[in-house]
Amino acid sequence: IDRYLFYPESMYDLIPFSNLSHINKKNDVDSSFLRLLGKRSKKDWCSYYQEAALASQKGEWDQAMQIGHIAFDEHHLQPKQAAELFPFIEGYAHGGNWRKAQDLTIQAYDLSRTSRSGLCALWKRIKQSDVAPKQKIYLEVRQWLSCEIG
Repeated sequence: IDRYLFYPESMYDLIPFSNLSHINKKNDVDSSFLRLLGKRSKKDWCSYYQEAALASQKGEWDQAMQIGHIAFDEHHLQPKQAAELFPFIEGYAHGGNWRKAQDLTIQAYDLSRTSRSGLCALWKRIKQSDVAPKQKIYLEVRQWLSCEIG
C-alpha cells in the first residue's frame, strides 16, 4: 500500500478496485464507447502520465523512462500535481538515471511539500528493490527530504 501513500486518504477505499488486468492497451475497444468519450486531438500531460504510471506498475522501467523523455524533453510538458512525477522518478531510478530521478524528486517536493511522506516511501521502495541506488544520490535525497529511508 506504500505505493499509494501520496494519494489523499479519501481515495484509500478505492485502492482494492485497482486491477491492471482491466486495462486494455489494444485497439479493440468498442467504437461506440470511443464515440461516447470523444476523440482526443493530441496527447497531453495526462496521457503521458497515465502511460508512465501503467508502465511503472508493470515494472516496465525503460518504457517509463522513454515516456518521460518524450513528455519532458520533446514536448516540454509538466505536471500540476507532485504525485504525477512518481512513476517517472521510479522509472528513471530503475533505469539508472539517478540524477534525473533526484531532479524530479526535488520538482515533486517543490510542487507540494505534503508529498514528502510519499517521496520517502517511494525512495524506500526503490532502495528495497533489485536496483542498487547510486549511493551518493540516494544519501542526498534521504538527507534533503529528512526521511528515514533505511
